[in-house]
Amino acid sequence: VLLNSAVALAQEPIKMAKAFRYAVEAGRLGFEAGAMQKRDMASPSTPTVGTPFWHQI
Repeated sequence: VLLNSAVALAQEPIKMAKAFRYAVEAGRLGFEAGAMQKRDMASPSTPTVGTPFWHQI
């Protein structure tokens, strides 16, 4: 029901419908790709050595 309202009341309903279609396809592809394995500890993707402490998050 809410999806129908979003499409029907959009300024450009065809583009809104396409946007929802692509969103659903992207969600499905992401699900089928599978999640990464769980890790016990986090590891930064960028090295923090040599950066000031206030730049480290």
